[in-house]
Amino acid sequence: MSQPMYFDRLDTPLPERPYQNVLDASQKSLKQKEKGPWSQLSKEEKLGLYRMMFNQTYAEMRRPSSEWKTVVGGICIFMGITGLVVLWQRYYVFPPRPHTLEDEWQAMQVQRMLDMRVSPIDGFSSHWDYEKKQWKNLWSNGGSRGVLEMNTPEARTETPENASTCVSSVRELR
Repeated sequence: MSQPMYFDRLDTPLPERPYQNVLDASQKSLKQKEKGPWSQLSKEEKLGLYRMMFNQTYAEMRRPSSEWKTVVGGICIFMGITGLVVLWQRYYVFPPRPHTLEDEWQAMQVQRMLDMRVSPIDGFSSHWDYEKKQWKNLWSNGGSRGVLEMNTPEARTETPENASTCVSSVRELR
């Protein structure tokens, strides 16, 4: 069998037992006054009787807590530590970025692939017009790939000598 417990809850207005079970002498005399007419009790005595029975008022129970500040602070600290770990890994754990990812290298690679005529039937070189020295319009000849960046006027007039802006088109083809 369970023991009666005190708890403050909005959905349970009367707890199983009063907030204070053990009363001192002044509280016992106040309890005796409670049995008489309440019009003779002062406001402080009524408040004292209420506090013997309940720990919090409904207004105090409904008051929002400031726990959200602790949660937001914890999240900020966690994200800051995570950011420091990522920076540490970037500088000390991961190798340096390969030179093959630089735009100049990729532009030279595009030029090399066009010079070697890589996949001239249905691959990379099939999108380059060797006579006009520009990218073909894939939408007009029924091309199946449909890379949007190659269909812009800037990309169609790009020459392989200055192919750094075509690198994004190459990335789309992969």
